[in-house]
Amino acid sequence: MAYEYSVSGWHYDFTAKVITVTSASSSVTCQNVVDLTRDAEESDIGMSFAKIINAAGKDSLGGAVQVGITVDLLDDWQLKFEDRSGTAFEQVFVTDGNLVGGLSGQPIKVSDFTQVNVLRSAAATLVVSTVTAQGATAEVDTGAIRDAVWSIPTTASAISSGTIGEALTAIPDDVWTNAGTSVLSSITVTGVTASTDNIAIRDAVWGTPISGSSVSAGTMGEALSASHQVLIGRWAMSGNKLFLYHDDGTTVLREFNLYDQLDQPSLTGVVRRDPV
Repeated sequence: MAYEYSVSGWHYDFTAKVITVTSASSSVTCQNVVDLTRDAEESDIGMSFAKIINAAGKDSLGGAVQVGITVDLLDDWQLKFEDRSGTAFEQVFVTDGNLVGGLSGQPIKVSDFTQVNVLRSAAATLVVSTVTAQGATAEVDTGAIRDAVWSIPTTASAISSGTIGEALTAIPDDVWTNAGTSVLSSITVTGVTASTDNIAIRDAVWGTPISGSSVSAGTMGEALSASHQVLIGRWAMSGNKLFLYHDDGTTVLREFNLYDQLDQPSLTGVVRRDPV
């Protein structure tokens, strides 16, 4: 006899001890796991079995900061994303807390053509930020904004010539897998409707010009811009020096001294480079 229960597209197999998330979902939160699993535990079938999870967290640290959620899968239970068909792997995510426990300490059960990313933290926190636009204050789900930024399709309108987005999409396709999702929130941005607010924020991030004012020393923008130039710019060697150029072909971005295995300046048998 099968002992199974389904709720909101999630399937609980009490015999196999597997929670299966429908293929329609590419990202779940630890709060999702808690809410739906409590429903399963309290079902007619679930009450005949031991608890599936222990959960703790969301204690207030003051203001809008809370301790993150830790979900412990008990008695060898595992979470599984439904098998995908085809030859391309899909990136799927467990976010906003820590998912632990499971069979032999593995909370995730392997499924076909999925690459599961469990985003963990040694000191997880949940932060609700506040932004002000045109005199109106609204709470923003920072996790939702993060997801909207990272899930932008590589063909989105924000990826125009000379932007950070264009630099990243120039990296070979097999390095990146696009989740292809969009996440909405309830903030107000000048001239943008509430239903597309996160998309506007995402587009503003990826639409940042590589040489824009926000690309200043010591920022991620500077690091990405430098990586872009190194990938597509000209290299030259002269004397015992290596020169890396901006994509304009004339501006030197980096200069290195080259040394051989005898620690002598050299252009041949190079084993070390030192920045000048």
